[in-house]
Amino acid sequence: MFLLDVIKSSKQPHNNKMGIKNSTQKKQNLRVNDLQQIQKAFSQTEEQQRDSDACSICTSSHPSIGKLSESRTLLKMVRCLRDTKCPQLRLQLSSALFAISALSEQHRLLVAQSGALPCLVCALYCDDLRTCEMAAWALATIIKNSPRERDLVAAYGATLPLAALMCNSRAEIQRPALEVLQQLSLGSPHRVGLLLKNNILPNIRLVLFQQRTDPDVLIRTLILLRYLIQEGNRSQKFEVINADLFPALIHGLCRNEAPVKRVAAGTIFQLLSAAPPFAVCSTERIAHILFFLCDHLITEELWVLQIIYDVLVLLEKYAIDMRYVVRYSDGFEKLEEMQRSANKELSLVAIDIVALCTSNLI
Repeated sequence: MFLLDVIKSSKQPHNNKMGIKNSTQKKQNLRVNDLQQIQKAFSQTEEQQRDSDACSICTSSHPSIGKLSESRTLLKMVRCLRDTKCPQLRLQLSSALFAISALSEQHRLLVAQSGALPCLVCALYCDDLRTCEMAAWALATIIKNSPRERDLVAAYGATLPLAALMCNSRAEIQRPALEVLQQLSLGSPHRVGLLLKNNILPNIRLVLFQQRTDPDVLIRTLILLRYLIQEGNRSQKFEVINADLFPALIHGLCRNEAPVKRVAAGTIFQLLSAAPPFAVCSTERIAHILFFLCDHLITEELWVLQIIYDVLVLLEKYAIDMRYVVRYSDGFEKLEEMQRSANKELSLVAIDIVALCTSNLI
């Protein structure tokens, strides 16, 4: 490939600093240094005159759809990504495809139509983690809100490398992998089945139990688990339920970060809701969860009250009486106090819980 020869002979150092932590920041801080490197490669070939228009649009932070289509630049980039064995060029091309696809919905569609998906999936298997990160962000951007592209990415074999990347020790690698996995889990039991087949549940448990796991990574992992429960068919839900993830979820409740606690509690409720009465986890664990939530009443956060109430109502539906746990915990006095809270939402939910726990049904 002519681009490979040019990149190998170039004397200039490669700048691979993207300065991007997540997809929102990436869209706000798009840089075109990688596009400029590709522009230089095009301009140094024998086809310099013919490719001059294509090169000029690569220097723009917002290349037009018309020029991208007419110049066939994306097709050339995808062909190079498919064929190159140069690590630097693979990274540059993955970064450039991400940058272009994040510009607008039209740009996203054009990148998808250029045949980039199988090449980006292949990039997930490479040894360079930076390239894996950029390829994952590009995939996350391209398949967003697109069931067709999600199906294609799953069919190209992305679930296996993504499941491995989500367990990486570096949060910047885990985030884009989890972003893609979340989207793959939506709207298709078939894709959920592929994720389960590729050991997504043991990997979720591993991430949730990791020490010093990044809070954002924990939240993304919990949301992925919630999507698997919501979108899976009946047998897939049973597989998630039987994976015994409650210890990992309770571990999430023990984290210091309030957002992590809140999402973990919501995921516990989702798991309880998905389970049939005969498959609900042991009463000891439910009691443990309720006692833990009651301990957090001191924070006077609405989510704690709401989760306690929802769990009690759900268990009452299953004829599992756990109200005594709240009635005789140290948090019950706090509940009675919160009935008189100036925050009307807090007081109303506290009143409902107290009334439920002191009813004649106990």
